[in-house]
Amino acid sequence: MLENFRRMIRGWLGKALIFLFALPFALFGVSSIFQSTGNSDSVASVNGVEIDQYQLQKGIELRRQSMMQRFGENIPESMLDPDFLKPSVIEGLIERELVSQSASDNNLQYSMEEIKLLIAKETAFHEGGKFSSTRYKEVLRRAGILPHSYPEELRKDLLADQIRNGYSLTSFVTEKELLAIKRLSDQFRDFKYVTLDPSLLKDKIVLDDGDIENYYNSHASDFEIAEKVSIEYVEILRDQFVKTEGITQSEIDKRFAEKISFLKDEQERQASHILIEVNDDRSKEDAKQKVYELYDQIISGGDFAELAKENSDDKGSAKKGGDLGFAGKGIFVAEFEEALYGLNKGDVSSPVLTEFGYHIIKLVDIGPELPELAAIKDDIINEIALDKAEQPYMDALEELRNIAYESADLLEPSSMLKLELKTSGLFSRAGGKGLAENKDILKLAFSEEVLVENRNSDVIELDSGRAVVLRIKEHQLSSVKPLDDVRDIVKENVLVEKSKQKVKALGSELVAAQKSGSDVADQFERYELEWAVVEKTKRNSTDIPKEIITEVFKMAKPADDGKAIVSGFQLLTGSYVVVELQSVNYDEEGMKPEVRAQLKAALANQKGVNEFQNYTAWLRDSADVEIR
Repeated sequence: MLENFRRMIRGWLGKALIFLFALPFALFGVSSIFQSTGNSDSVASVNGVEIDQYQLQKGIELRRQSMMQRFGENIPESMLDPDFLKPSVIEGLIERELVSQSASDNNLQYSMEEIKLLIAKETAFHEGGKFSSTRYKEVLRRAGILPHSYPEELRKDLLADQIRNGYSLTSFVTEKELLAIKRLSDQFRDFKYVTLDPSLLKDKIVLDDGDIENYYNSHASDFEIAEKVSIEYVEILRDQFVKTEGITQSEIDKRFAEKISFLKDEQERQASHILIEVNDDRSKEDAKQKVYELYDQIISGGDFAELAKENSDDKGSAKKGGDLGFAGKGIFVAEFEEALYGLNKGDVSSPVLTEFGYHIIKLVDIGPELPELAAIKDDIINEIALDKAEQPYMDALEELRNIAYESADLLEPSSMLKLELKTSGLFSRAGGKGLAENKDILKLAFSEEVLVENRNSDVIELDSGRAVVLRIKEHQLSSVKPLDDVRDIVKENVLVEKSKQKVKALGSELVAAQKSGSDVADQFERYELEWAVVEKTKRNSTDIPKEIITEVFKMAKPADDGKAIVSGFQLLTGSYVVVELQSVNYDEEGMKPEVRAQLKAALANQKGVNEFQNYTAWLRDSADVEIR
């Protein structure tokens, strides 16, 4: 029975449960911790809190990545279009902010130490089975997240998650509800059906020129040739200004010192510790006495690892001789971190008191090792050259902007700045090859300024270190293909359309005949039709087309007199189905205890989802929300 239920929830219930599990990070997590650029362009406000353009763009990019990972290459490009994703992403950001504000209003608590422990346990931040500060920062920066702000923002989102859990973990299902769901899940039906394919009547349809012309005129957009343009453009690359000659040794030494200073700050410490807790069974004075006894043993030559295994109250690290692995700044509590970073490699600290108790800390190692100048000299020279190229590159962009603005075409900018004048192929608003793959280029090429006013565009930076100015070279207006070019297509479409209409009419006649008790044998013989008999089929059956099963299970139960229920419906393919529902029955087999428990938990989760959705809807209705 549980397997039947699992199949059943692949529909509305399954989607809801998936939503429940995905919700914390889909709505609350990543969207709130993107680094801000200080962009003041607000896309929405929630009770006075602004949601800016940068959050929106990052949210769209996250949604795109999520959809591509889930659906792969099968997803239509239109579903990844920012304009298509924008409304739902904005709604997600608004809902996230509403729930976050509600968590704050309700004084929900989550300590920063708990957050840091969660981060340290997250395997995405591990290397070699241990937390790695370098890995932590790398993963976050790749996602466009500021590492130093992540813990606080994660804390806020987990607070919001507590509200969701308040609904999902406290909802319950009554025995009556449970039995009703089981009864629906175990229901089976006996019926017979016949499918009328449009091809049955296709060869009996006669078309005239009027039919073809009427269809062509009413479906002109189906035969439209899209508007297209080609552009000419000049581009400037920052690499044009990169020169490694003339970089002095003092510049190299200064950059190396800066890099080493940065790397030192990024270095991780491998620490081991012995924790003596202060708790209900051990007073602060007793803990202090014990930790100093251990400390005396260590400085007298005692084995740190063995003493940790035997005495540390941190059982997780005690098994490994107190080893906590490598970690960077911001992971441990302040007192612990201060003591750790005050040690030299191999040193042991005197006892340190934190909120967890007393610690004896040993600095086992520092890593990674700092590079020698010789190993990274070439990289440093390239960095300096790239930095020096930035100003002349920006100056060149400004000069290009001014000349292009004052010129009637791109010949003057091309000549004055010695830039090659390039030309693209024709492309539509949907895009094309090369530059026409870029969304910003498409938007600019079809803008009023460039397309209608026939002016040079402003400078547009495609990515870091590459910028272009463009203008329209050729403009082809949209048009409709001549009827003679598409006559065969139109004829086939008209035949298909009329075939669907005629087969629907025939199916409706059969339904009426069945309901009245009339004999339909002649029609069945004429069109070579045959009833398909189906017995004891459940709603999750895969033997019958899903569309048919769905419609059959919508039909009312036959009356007690045994008279069948007759209905008809047209499928998306155009085929018409006549159904005779003979009986509705139930599997009265009882549920095993473990199946009952799992089903009850799943239904309670679903209730929690519904209640949480109602709560967020109430928050939205009660809030001052403005979408710009």
